[in-house]
Amino acid sequence: MIAANYTAHFYCDGCHLTGAVRLREAKYYDYNTLEVVVQTWGECAREARAAGWRVSHDRRYCLCPLCIAAGIKLADVIAADNEE
Repeated sequence: MIAANYTAHFYCDGCHLTGAVRLREAKYYDYNTLEVVVQTWGECAREARAAGWRVSHDRRYCLCPLCIAAGIKLADVIAADNEE
């Protein structure tokens, strides 16, 4: 038997690239990571968005619900990454 699926591990770039250490070290650590196992990448992105995450179109960046609530935008994360 062959079983095929798509596994994605989402780690919040807002927590790591913008220096929002308070979110990463808070008791809410589980909120800035997400794992989904589905059949296609589209389903991965759909599951992440349903859980409150924001995923960039190029699949390189994502934000957890806490960073979104804190007002961090994907554009801020991309700019911080380009500065490094």
